[in-house]
Amino acid sequence: MITNWYTLEKLSFYLNEKLSGEMISQALTFNKNELILLNNNNQNPSVKINLFNPFQFILLDTFNKPRKTITIFPALQNEIIASVKIDNNDRNIWINFTSGASIIIIFRSNSGNVIYQKNDTSLLFKNNKKKLVEKTEYSNEKKSFDNILKNFRFNNFWKKNYTNFFNINSDEYQKFIEIMKKSNGNFIKNRFVLNENKNDDKFNSEFFYNNYKKFIITNFISNSFDEAYSNIKKQLLKQLERNKKSLKNLNDNDKLNKRIEKNRYFGDTLSIFQTNINKGKTEFEIPDEYQNSNFPKIIELQSNLNIHQIIKNYYDKAKKIEKKVAKNILDEKTFKKEFEKYLKIYEHFEKIDDNKTLKLWKENNKSILQNIQQTNTKQKDNIRVPYKEYITKSGWKIWVGKSARDNDEMTFHLANKNDLWLHTRHSTGSHVIIRKDGKKEIPMEIIKYAGTLSARNSDEKHSNMVSVIYTLKKYVVKRKGFTAGKVTFQFEKNISVNPLELK
Repeated sequence: MITNWYTLEKLSFYLNEKLSGEMISQALTFNKNELILLNNNNQNPSVKINLFNPFQFILLDTFNKPRKTITIFPALQNEIIASVKIDNNDRNIWINFTSGASIIIIFRSNSGNVIYQKNDTSLLFKNNKKKLVEKTEYSNEKKSFDNILKNFRFNNFWKKNYTNFFNINSDEYQKFIEIMKKSNGNFIKNRFVLNENKNDDKFNSEFFYNNYKKFIITNFISNSFDEAYSNIKKQLLKQLERNKKSLKNLNDNDKLNKRIEKNRYFGDTLSIFQTNINKGKTEFEIPDEYQNSNFPKIIELQSNLNIHQIIKNYYDKAKKIEKKVAKNILDEKTFKKEFEKYLKIYEHFEKIDDNKTLKLWKENNKSILQNIQQTNTKQKDNIRVPYKEYITKSGWKIWVGKSARDNDEMTFHLANKNDLWLHTRHSTGSHVIIRKDGKKEIPMEIIKYAGTLSARNSDEKHSNMVSVIYTLKKYVVKRKGFTAGKVTFQFEKNISVNPLELK
């Protein structure tokens, strides 16, 4: 209710008492939509005009001029305030200067502004600082009213609800006006209301202003701190969660090292017995004396490759995993360092409990906040999906999971229950989903194409013929304790495909 005309009338009385005769050294801004009329005498209060929606307010305070400011209305320098008045027919407070210039503060819920006016010059503070506007006229005319509905100084809210705040009947209009004239203001339901004073006190401009200032600080400045603090806190927590997730998503190096050892063991063993292995064989049983209890005793062979190619494949797999382990070690150091950095920043941030400290923290950590915001923007623009999508000429969408965890995400969180699920029967690999998207039947050529994608993205990708099963997604189940990507299924059917035919 601070934009109520009668509240502003009392505020103009107080401002007139405090500001008449004061010299303005400069009009400046350092916060968006906030204008400061800096007092030449820094021991006396300056004027802070805040135009943030949905409510504007004026406060008096002493200001230490910040290093970075923008000068507004340069002609105000060294102007002396003659008076402060409110327009009788509008919610405009006029600060008049001895030179004939005026600052007009317009109180509007959605379009509050400040106008500098002198002679035929009228300039806006907000939005168009250099644009000339139509001259505003001050109204001295005092109108009288006999009921609230005719009184244009009240908005529709007060015309409908004033009896709830003032404890009077709708026909007691004059009593209502008298109560407001005597009031020093109270807080009711998050509103500043000019109802009856406690202990039958009379109107006192100092009491009124203290109540008004307390209301502003409690309801607007404190709330703006809470909102700004909460917003930054969310960003920092999101960044910490991102760092944690990055660490968690690193593959287990112990498992990777075992896979390296297994592939090298297979490569070494095949090298020893390569002269005994004929082309076209699909497996090789390791002799007892060469067997390692940690690994299978049978080595799978690709029948379409010669023994030298097969051995090279196993060594290449080992090298590829070794590179991944090395990258994991570097990534882990980077992610840990970043996590610790943001954790320290967050711990320091949590101790902030006032606007001044928050502003200082924001200045000191400007680059940090920009980095977080840029990361958030990139993530919004490049939202990662857990699958690679293929679209056939006839418009069928086929999803292929990118990793074991992605398989679970795609199958159990993104696929619909009547989509078709495919997987190689005898090897590890990607889950594959054919999206039905409301269609009744999936043509067999689409199922075979999806089956070929399944085989190509499995451990059997170099085989001539691979068995692939398919069933509706609703028949695929993940049991408690299953590792990533592992599932059970029922009602499956089988097809055989050649992954080498996929181009």
